[in-house]
This record gives sequence, C-alpha cells and structure tokens, in this order.
Amino acid sequence: MKSAKRFDSEDEIHDKLINTNSQQSSMPIMEMEYKASTSLLSSFVTAIITTTSTIPSVQDNYQNTSTYNVMQQHQIFDREKINLESHQLVWLDPTVDRNQESDTLASLENLRKIVDYTKLFNNVEQCQQFIEQTKTTTTFIITSDDLGEQLVSNVYNLKNVYSIYIYNTTNNYQQEWISNYSKIKQVHSNIEQLLNELKDDVHKYLNHDNETIFRKIGQENTTDGFMSLLVDIVDILCYLPYPEDCRRKFIEALREYYHGKKAELTVLENFEQDYRSDKAIWWYTRDNFVHRLLNRALRQRNIEVLFLFGFFIQDIYQQLKHKRSIQNFDGPLIVYRGQFIRRDEINKIKECDYDTASSIVNNSFFSATTNRD
Repeated sequence: MKSAKRFDSEDEIHDKLINTNSQQSSMPIMEMEYKASTSLLSSFVTAIITTTSTIPSVQDNYQNTSTYNVMQQHQIFDREKINLESHQLVWLDPTVDRNQESDTLASLENLRKIVDYTKLFNNVEQCQQFIEQTKTTTTFIITSDDLGEQLVSNVYNLKNVYSIYIYNTTNNYQQEWISNYSKIKQVHSNIEQLLNELKDDVHKYLNHDNETIFRKIGQENTTDGFMSLLVDIVDILCYLPYPEDCRRKFIEALREYYHGKKAELTVLENFEQDYRSDKAIWWYTRDNFVHRLLNRALRQRNIEVLFLFGFFIQDIYQQLKHKRSIQNFDGPLIVYRGQFIRRDEINKIKECDYDTASSIVNNSFFSATTNRD
C-alpha cells in the first residue's frame, strides 16, 4: 500500500488545488466563480493550518495569528449555529419559554432526541425569516394554534416545509383555515401524542431522504467552482498526513455535538473503542451518524467538518484501493444503487447539454452493491 503524500507548505497545498482545478476545466473561470473558489480554498487551507501539527513550516507561520484560534471543536459543531443534519425542527409558541420549563416532554433536550437541530421561537417574523433562510433544509414545524395561521400562510409554499403540527392548548381553534393546508398533519392538545407523530414522520423521512444529490457544472453557473474544487479537496484529504490525535479530536467534537443524545453517544463510544483503519467501510455503511454527517458536510461544502473527517476519508480510500488490488477484474465492475431522486433533479439531468462544457457531479459519496436485488 502506497504511503500518503506529504505536503510541506501552504503553497504546495495551494498549487495542488489550483493546478488540478485548471486541468479539469477548459472553460474560462469567471470572476465571481474565481472569488467563490478562492474563498473555499482559503477556508480549506485555514482548516489544515489550524487543525494539524504535521506541517511545521506552516504551523510556525500561523501560530500567533488570530486564525489559529478560530477553528475550535465547539465552534465546528455549535448546534446553535450549524446544522449538520438534512432536517430541522422549528417550534413557534408565544409561551415557549414557560412551556419548556414546565413540560418535561417538550424540553429542548427531549425535542433533540427526535430532531437534533431544534430551534424555538416566540415571534412569527423571526420564525418565518429563519425558515426562509434555511431553504435547503427539510423543516418540521410545530406551532401554537394562535400563531399558526399567520405563520403557515406565509411559509406553506416553501419547498423545505415538510410537515406542520398544531399544538392546541385552549381547545378553541378555527378548523376552517387548518383544512386549507394539507401539510398540517393534525391538531394536538396532547403533547405526547404530537411528539409521537413527529417521531414517526421523522423516521419515515429519514428512510426516504431525497436531498439534492447532483449538481450541474457549466459556464452559466458562477458558483459551481465550489463543486469543481470540492472534488480536488476530497482528493487531497486522501493523501494528507494527519496528526496522531486526529481521531481523538474528532470524537471530542462529536461528543460535544451530541451531548444529551444517548443513542448517538453510545455509537460514538463504540467508535472510540473499536474503530480501526481497516473497518472504515464497515462504519460508513452502518445506519448511524457517520455517513449522514459526512455526506451532509459534502453537500454543505463545510470544509472544517470535512477536514475533521479527513482521516476517515483517507481510510476509506486506502481500504477501497487495497480491496481493488487483491481482486482481479478483467473489465469494469458493475454495481447497483437504489436512490430516490426528485423530479426536478431528473429534469435538470435531461436538460443537460452534453455538447457544451458542462457536467453532472454528485455532491456526496455513494454506496453501492454488486447484488442487483
């Protein structure tokens, strides 16, 4: 097995990214695309500098700068600012603070056992603004009956709104307006029943998670330099030297992110005790947070989180490479994958002009099998 490449300086990392990016694309880079790519490159280089101590020449230059202290684990996985899941829960209630204190079932800790990224609001405008700003994240909404009509009428047609639950504490609500919105699941006066329905719906959603999995790269799109460059970043992550404590930092960061979530912490404890480089694929293919967080970071283009996963990405690559070397294939290997794809994505693929400088790029890792059934 070939040893990992070593990058001795920031310039070498920078040159690798710029050179591979220019080799893969013959189209002229537009100014906006260049700025976007440069911004992403800057984030990646900063992530390398601030996380690893295996590049002394780089580390020494940046040790006393403010950027050195920017990327701490608690900032990478600050659930108040960053959502690493594909979905979120928004609760709107004018008495939400009092309810959280008096109703243990509706405590933030319990809500996060159902949906890890949960936001509480007591103001309709702020709640609406948040939902609009997170338009790429599937959103489950719980709202009180007195504020529900105003919120629902404003956000109902947003594509990211998945389902809505009305929490009625007065037994006095207007059925007429509710019947106009099919995304409203039911009106509940019992919080336990509401949360049980939410839990079932979230489970169904996760079983059929159909996030955007392809992106079209073409001359007309000035932001797709991100996707083109991201391919090179993943390539570099497969070869970077990682510090001995990289796994410990990874576990510490996730332990903080999943604070209070018993199921995830149990999986994390097993990961800490049992993970080996030759079990990377096994861990990736399990039904746990590992593949969800990694693919979400890829879709979000979250460079800091990707770098935290760097050792894991490298282990997957080396394991796949090793398995390929010990198996004899005379021709291409045919594998299969079942994937839910949204209709609008299918239409975009059909509309692609393959005679021009454009291509389709998947924005996450794919798992596949040789068994068609």
